[in-house]
Amino acid sequence: GLQSILNDRPVDGYTLSKIPYASFTKLESDFRYYFTFKNKSTLVSRAYTGVGIPYGNSKIMPFVEQFAAGGPQSMRGWNFRELGPGSSDTSLNSLDLNTGDIQLEFNLEYRFSLTSLFKMALFTDIGNVWLMKKDSSKPNSEFNIKRLGQDLAWSTGYGFRLDFGLFVIRLDYSYKLYNPNKKKKKRWI
Repeated sequence: GLQSILNDRPVDGYTLSKIPYASFTKLESDFRYYFTFKNKSTLVSRAYTGVGIPYGNSKIMPFVEQFAAGGPQSMRGWNFRELGPGSSDTSLNSLDLNTGDIQLEFNLEYRFSLTSLFKMALFTDIGNVWLMKKDSSKPNSEFNIKRLGQDLAWSTGYGFRLDFGLFVIRLDYSYKLYNPNKKKKKRWI
Protein backbone atom coordinates (compact mmCIF):
# COMPACT_ATOMS: atom_id res chain seq x y z
CA GLY A 1 0.00 0.00 0.00
CA LEU A 2 0.87 3.65 0.44
CA GLN A 3 3.07 2.93 3.47
CA SER A 4 5.36 0.75 1.39
CA ILE A 5 5.77 3.62 -1.11
CA LEU A 6 6.35 6.27 1.57
CA ASN A 7 9.44 5.26 3.49
CA ASP A 8 10.24 6.32 7.02
CA ARG A 9 12.01 9.66 6.86
CA PRO A 10 15.70 8.98 6.13
CA VAL A 11 18.46 11.58 6.49
CA ASP A 12 17.69 12.94 3.00
CA GLY A 13 13.93 13.17 3.65
CA TYR A 14 10.85 11.22 2.62
CA THR A 15 10.74 9.64 -0.83
CA LEU A 16 8.08 8.44 -3.22
CA SER A 17 9.40 5.50 -5.28
CA LYS A 18 12.91 6.43 -4.04
CA ILE A 19 12.56 10.02 -5.32
CA PRO A 20 12.60 12.84 -2.71
CA TYR A 21 9.59 15.13 -3.02
CA ALA A 22 8.84 18.71 -1.98
CA SER A 23 6.44 19.44 0.87
CA PHE A 24 4.75 22.84 0.98
CA THR A 25 1.45 24.63 1.39
CA LYS A 26 0.56 27.52 -0.91
CA LEU A 27 -2.37 29.85 -0.24
CA GLU A 28 -3.53 32.58 -2.62
CA SER A 29 -6.42 35.04 -2.65
CA ASP A 30 -7.48 37.44 -5.39
CA PHE A 31 -10.24 39.95 -4.58
CA ARG A 32 -11.62 42.25 -7.29
CA TYR A 33 -14.29 44.91 -7.24
CA TYR A 34 -15.76 46.50 -10.36
CA PHE A 35 -17.64 49.79 -10.07
CA THR A 36 -19.38 50.90 -13.30
CA PHE A 37 -20.28 54.57 -13.70
CA LYS A 38 -23.29 55.91 -15.63
CA ASN A 39 -21.04 56.82 -18.58
CA LYS A 40 -20.09 53.09 -18.77
CA SER A 41 -16.54 53.69 -17.58
CA THR A 42 -15.31 51.29 -14.90
CA LEU A 43 -13.12 51.56 -11.83
CA VAL A 44 -11.52 48.19 -11.06
CA SER A 45 -9.72 47.48 -7.79
CA ARG A 46 -7.78 44.32 -7.03
CA ALA A 47 -6.05 42.96 -3.94
CA TYR A 48 -3.88 39.87 -4.31
CA THR A 49 -2.11 37.99 -1.52
CA GLY A 50 -0.11 34.80 -1.56
CA VAL A 51 2.00 32.85 0.91
CA GLY A 52 3.97 29.64 0.49
CA ILE A 53 5.11 27.60 3.50
CA PRO A 54 7.66 24.80 3.05
CA TYR A 55 7.67 21.92 5.55
CA GLY A 56 8.82 18.32 5.89
CA ASN A 57 11.33 17.58 3.14
CA SER A 58 11.55 21.22 2.03
CA LYS A 59 13.46 24.04 3.65
CA ILE A 60 12.50 26.41 0.82
CA MET A 61 9.64 26.59 -1.68
CA PRO A 62 10.33 24.90 -5.04
CA PHE A 63 11.41 27.57 -7.55
CA VAL A 64 8.43 27.03 -9.86
CA GLU A 65 6.02 27.49 -6.92
CA GLN A 66 7.57 30.72 -5.59
CA PHE A 67 5.85 34.05 -6.16
CA ALA A 68 7.17 36.58 -8.68
CA ALA A 69 6.23 40.20 -9.34
CA GLY A 70 6.52 42.11 -12.58
CA GLY A 71 5.36 41.62 -16.13
CA PRO A 72 2.06 42.24 -17.93
CA GLN A 73 -0.11 40.59 -15.24
CA SER A 74 1.63 41.93 -12.13
CA MET A 75 3.45 45.18 -11.27
CA ARG A 76 3.50 46.38 -14.87
CA GLY A 77 6.39 48.84 -14.32
CA TRP A 78 8.82 45.93 -13.94
CA ASN A 79 9.82 43.06 -16.20
CA PHE A 80 8.78 39.56 -15.12
CA ARG A 81 10.69 38.48 -11.97
CA GLU A 82 12.57 41.79 -11.86
CA LEU A 83 11.03 43.14 -8.62
CA GLY A 84 11.90 42.02 -5.09
CA PRO A 85 12.40 40.33 -2.82
CA GLY A 86 11.61 43.06 -0.28
CA SER A 87 13.96 46.03 -0.40
CA SER A 88 17.08 43.99 -1.09
CA ASP A 89 19.57 45.67 -3.41
CA THR A 90 19.15 43.62 -6.61
CA SER A 91 22.16 45.27 -8.23
CA LEU A 92 24.38 43.10 -5.98
CA ASN A 93 23.63 39.92 -7.93
CA SER A 94 22.19 40.28 -11.41
CA LEU A 95 21.69 36.51 -11.75
CA ASP A 96 18.86 36.40 -9.19
CA LEU A 97 15.36 35.88 -10.52
CA ASN A 98 13.83 37.75 -7.56
CA THR A 99 11.21 35.32 -6.31
CA GLY A 100 9.71 35.01 -2.85
CA ASP A 101 7.50 33.08 -0.44
CA ILE A 102 5.04 35.94 0.13
CA GLN A 103 3.38 38.33 -2.33
CA LEU A 104 1.14 41.36 -1.77
CA GLU A 105 -0.25 43.38 -4.64
CA PHE A 106 -2.85 46.10 -5.05
CA ASN A 107 -4.06 47.49 -8.38
CA LEU A 108 -6.44 50.29 -9.27
CA GLU A 109 -7.51 50.77 -12.90
CA TYR A 110 -9.91 53.24 -14.52
CA ARG A 111 -11.23 51.95 -17.87
CA PHE A 112 -13.18 54.00 -20.40
CA SER A 113 -14.17 53.85 -24.08
CA LEU A 114 -12.79 56.07 -26.80
CA THR A 115 -14.95 54.31 -29.45
CA SER A 116 -16.86 51.03 -29.44
CA LEU A 117 -13.65 49.20 -30.45
CA PHE A 118 -10.91 51.33 -28.83
CA LYS A 119 -10.71 51.63 -25.06
CA MET A 120 -8.21 53.16 -22.67
CA ALA A 121 -7.12 52.50 -19.10
CA LEU A 122 -5.24 54.49 -16.46
CA PHE A 123 -3.75 52.34 -13.70
CA THR A 124 -1.48 52.11 -10.69
CA ASP A 125 0.12 49.02 -9.13
CA ILE A 126 1.57 48.67 -5.62
CA GLY A 127 3.21 45.49 -4.29
CA ASN A 128 6.23 43.23 -3.92
CA VAL A 129 7.41 39.72 -3.03
CA TRP A 130 9.33 38.71 0.12
CA LEU A 131 11.14 35.74 1.58
CA MET A 132 9.73 34.05 4.68
CA LYS A 133 13.13 33.80 6.40
CA LYS A 134 16.25 35.98 6.48
CA ASP A 135 18.81 35.34 3.76
CA SER A 136 22.28 36.71 4.57
CA SER A 137 23.07 37.09 0.85
CA LYS A 138 19.96 39.31 0.38
CA PRO A 139 19.60 41.81 3.26
CA ASN A 140 16.05 43.17 3.77
CA SER A 141 14.49 40.48 1.57
CA GLU A 142 12.40 38.90 4.36
CA PHE A 143 8.88 40.11 5.18
CA ASN A 144 8.85 42.60 8.05
CA ILE A 145 5.64 44.50 8.83
CA LYS A 146 7.70 47.41 10.24
CA ARG A 147 9.40 47.84 6.85
CA LEU A 148 6.29 47.27 4.72
CA GLY A 149 5.93 50.93 3.64
CA GLN A 150 9.47 51.15 2.28
CA ASP A 151 9.31 47.64 0.73
CA LEU A 152 6.22 48.27 -1.44
CA ALA A 153 7.04 49.14 -5.05
CA TRP A 154 4.78 51.57 -6.93
CA SER A 155 4.21 52.03 -10.64
CA THR A 156 1.63 53.82 -12.76
CA GLY A 157 0.72 53.94 -16.40
CA TYR A 158 -1.85 53.88 -19.16
CA GLY A 159 -2.96 51.41 -21.75
CA PHE A 160 -4.94 51.01 -24.93
CA ARG A 161 -7.29 48.12 -25.63
CA LEU A 162 -8.81 46.78 -28.82
CA ASP A 163 -12.00 45.09 -27.60
CA PHE A 164 -13.33 42.50 -30.06
CA GLY A 165 -15.84 41.08 -27.57
CA LEU A 166 -14.42 37.54 -27.42
CA PHE A 167 -10.88 38.78 -26.79
CA VAL A 168 -9.04 41.99 -26.00
CA ILE A 169 -5.66 43.08 -27.36
CA ARG A 170 -3.94 45.11 -24.66
CA LEU A 171 -0.98 47.50 -24.96
CA ASP A 172 0.20 49.03 -21.66
CA TYR A 173 2.91 51.53 -20.87
CA SER A 174 3.95 51.72 -17.25
CA TYR A 175 6.77 53.41 -15.38
CA LYS A 176 8.19 53.05 -11.91
CA LEU A 177 7.45 55.72 -9.31
CA TYR A 178 9.12 54.01 -6.35
CA ASN A 179 11.62 51.14 -6.58
CA PRO A 180 12.53 49.57 -3.21
CA ASN A 181 15.38 47.59 -4.80
CA LYS A 182 17.47 50.72 -5.37
CA LYS A 183 19.71 52.44 -2.83
CA LYS A 184 17.66 54.53 -0.35
CA LYS A 185 18.35 57.92 -1.94
CA LYS A 186 17.51 56.66 -5.46
CA ARG A 187 14.21 54.88 -4.80
CA TRP A 188 11.86 57.68 -5.93
CA ILE A 189 12.09 58.03 -9.68
